[in-house]
Amino acid sequence: MKMSKEGITELVRSEGSRAQVYDDRNGQTISSYSQAQGFPTIGVGHLITPSQYARFEKYLGGRSAMTQSQIEDLLKEDLPKYEVPVKNAINEVITQEMFDALVSLAFNAGPNSYAVKNAIKAINVRDWNGAAQAIADGPKTSKGILVQGLVRRRANEAQWFLSGGVPSWTSGIRIFGSQIKPIPLAIS
Repeated sequence: MKMSKEGITELVRSEGSRAQVYDDRNGQTISSYSQAQGFPTIGVGHLITPSQYARFEKYLGGRSAMTQSQIEDLLKEDLPKYEVPVKNAINEVITQEMFDALVSLAFNAGPNSYAVKNAIKAINVRDWNGAAQAIADGPKTSKGILVQGLVRRRANEAQWFLSGGVPSWTSGIRIFGSQIKPIPLAIS
């Protein structure tokens, strides 16, 4: 299973896309890695590790900018780091929307985050509402500060998770939203 085109579009909308290196803490374009107060980042949320500094150096502020094609290629390079661990941990059939929402969460919070693990634990016992709640309860802070964008993102991912209905194990088809009860999510 891979993230769908719709899922990738939503991920890019949530993460944003930048053609030059920026500081993920304040969103400012940086001209040297030492300027970063948070993590140097480029493209669609690609955190630049020290071993990658030389690769992305030409995209520091005031220099070149990545093309849209380069940004898309970098995202394609990054996605398996989140898709594979999510896919490998799930023992149940899930909908594409469920997978996309989980990969979005993993992309933002990490594939080993408590929210991803709790959601998958619920999925593996077919507790769809519990999985959506685990996503909603996911991280909403950055460096200890509540970020309203993350509050909205977790709520959106939780709703997205259930938007395609729940799997039917007997027929291999999905049961669509009108046949399941909507759940009130406790967004904290």
